[in-house]
Amino acid sequence: MAAITLRWRDMLDNVATAANRLRFRLAPGARARFWGRLSALCGADIAIGAAVEFLLSSRTTDSVTRSFIKHLNTALRQRSFAAAASGWVPPEELLIIEVTQESRIADGMAQASRIAAVRQKLRSTLISGLMYPIILLVVGSVALALLPGIALDVMIEVLDPEDWPPVSVSVLAMSDFIAAWGLPLAAATVMILIASIVAAPRWSGTVRGYFDWYPIFALYRHFTGPEVLNAWIALMTADITRAKALERLESNLPPYLASHIRTMTRGLYKGDPVEVALDTGLFSLQTIDDLRVYQKAGVFDENVERFSADDIDRALKRLEAATRVLASLMLLLIGALAVWVYIGIARVAFSVQQSIF
Repeated sequence: MAAITLRWRDMLDNVATAANRLRFRLAPGARARFWGRLSALCGADIAIGAAVEFLLSSRTTDSVTRSFIKHLNTALRQRSFAAAASGWVPPEELLIIEVTQESRIADGMAQASRIAAVRQKLRSTLISGLMYPIILLVVGSVALALLPGIALDVMIEVLDPEDWPPVSVSVLAMSDFIAAWGLPLAAATVMILIASIVAAPRWSGTVRGYFDWYPIFALYRHFTGPEVLNAWIALMTADITRAKALERLESNLPPYLASHIRTMTRGLYKGDPVEVALDTGLFSLQTIDDLRVYQKAGVFDENVERFSADDIDRALKRLEAATRVLASLMLLLIGALAVWVYIGIARVAFSVQQSIF
């Protein structure tokens, strides 16, 4: 009995650890704060173990970060910092820690904090921009699916649909179609969305290039391009050459991004100018143009952080513009459907009134 209890306890502990690991990986804001605080402590010549213990005892550490710090506090007794953090942080942040942990750990943590902060900005912009269109779509779809059927069912009892105006007949047909096929279509749409989200980072190759226009794939590219560029620049600031930095990134990225990085690396080793090698479609045309200007002026290496900041600003503006356009299109679509349904119900109500009087 004691062995069974111990086995269940170990299983629950493993589940809790996995959940905490996922929570921390999905919390770029918490990671940015953690890396920033740890960088400040290590920069003040405090040993990494002592710095971790200090953060563990801090009352301002949030619960998501505290679970990671508890794990670190135990794992650091047997492993290096990068090995202890493996699985808890995204590969781009872990890579910069691996590169700098021997001699420049404070600088590496500062770069990791910057990478996490960029991801937080991009994610918050995307979520806040998509929230309104999604709510509008769900509420509008439910209202348009239920209300016409309820109203028109009453009208059918009073007036035969053969005597209805054409616009009212079309609304009734839509209501019947939704009643018969609404749930299967909704399930199919959800499955397509899930498959698209799963395929976005994993599907690579020539055929994938023909589908980069697909909204979810395009959104993934716009979202991850600045992150990859920021991670590449962070590695270069750690005194790694351009090609070697790309090679290190390639081994830590999902297949789609890795395929772009592989093409860039081949271009650099072939002798192509950096702006030509990086022009694979992952980065925006404006970013490539800026890179060409910096390279031509011979000031790229001195302005890599400014170059990265400009790219992030453009990415945020692109995401904001895209979500505004999506919200406007959703509003127009739902509004047009609402007007159509209203006219259809009003016309048949008028016909019923005429038949009565």
